[in-house]
Amino acid sequence: MSTDISVKEQLKTIASTFSGSQEISTQEAVYTCLGMKQCNTSTGYIFINTSHPDKRTRMLKPIAIRGEMDPQSNDIFHDGISEYSNMSRPYSLEDITLAEFGANYEIRSKKNFAKKSSDSDSDMEAENTYSIDSTLIGKPNKCIHKRKIRKIIRYLRFNVDKNEQDLQRKCHVIFTMAR
Repeated sequence: MSTDISVKEQLKTIASTFSGSQEISTQEAVYTCLGMKQCNTSTGYIFINTSHPDKRTRMLKPIAIRGEMDPQSNDIFHDGISEYSNMSRPYSLEDITLAEFGANYEIRSKKNFAKKSSDSDSDMEAENTYSIDSTLIGKPNKCIHKRKIRKIIRYLRFNVDKNEQDLQRKCHVIFTMAR
């Protein structure tokens, strides 16, 4: 909720949102009104896209970054976990599967990690989530940070009867060594 509107207006908004749809407790209304989190988890999630490479959705880099790049460059997409695990992963991590890599490691920018871990609120999160060790990889300003708490892996589910080939590719991509 925005702090620009009065508490009375916020309560009216909450009442109109929740009336007729569900019952909420007083505590839940107060948390919603104050904009506080109702639950917190240290477990992260990661989605590993196991569909065919031609069918994968990828995110474009921002226009400002693409404007600074060479006009002939084809590197217009952000790298995903598949690109990092195959190309930029250190040889010390070559004996782990993509699932293990995604659950136990995170690729972060060196400056973003330093900025996040310097905030007073996120000091405890960084201390509890990441180990001190980080490994530089073959990308500028990128590091692999080992997580203390594993992420939960999510991936596409394929029907065994209809998509047997896709199911086999998914298992091969996630559960075999990347190199």
